[in-house]
Amino acid sequence: LTDITIPEHIDRINDSVFSGCQFQEILIPDAVTYIGEGAFINCSELKTVQLAANNTALVVQDNVLYNADKTCLYLYPRGKKESVYTAPSTLTAVAPYAFYCNDMLQSVSLPNSVTQIGNHAFASCSELVSVPLPTDLTSIGACCFMYCYHLQNVTLPTGVTELPESVFQGC
Repeated sequence: LTDITIPEHIDRINDSVFSGCQFQEILIPDAVTYIGEGAFINCSELKTVQLAANNTALVVQDNVLYNADKTCLYLYPRGKKESVYTAPSTLTAVAPYAFYCNDMLQSVSLPNSVTQIGNHAFASCSELVSVPLPTDLTSIGACCFMYCYHLQNVTLPTGVTELPESVFQGC
């Protein structure tokens, strides 16, 4: 699939809906209020995320998809070519698969307000070197940093009391 038009009546984009698709941009309609886990996983060409003008549930800033108040980051497109990303100070959660398989990112800065990082959030980010973990972090999802071959110097905050399966597998 290289081109998609999502009809206006669609209000949910569920888990893995566009997994592996090769489109470069997507326009999310006004009615969409929900983005499922890994909805855009393995969309290696996706560079541009746009919202219809009257979508009040989501927001896009610099081609990164968030909920309306920018407390949850849903998608950092795999085709985005920047090597450094700094999240907004409002962020409290990184959704599962949000950065999955981005091979350009080397450094991600998250604000200390982030308490949750979802499953596979940074998995297979092969060039990722640095993600200082926020001091308020309490939950890291399974496989979160799996196959981040260049990741260095991880310090777990005291609020993290459990490491689920495969968090650092292949690092």
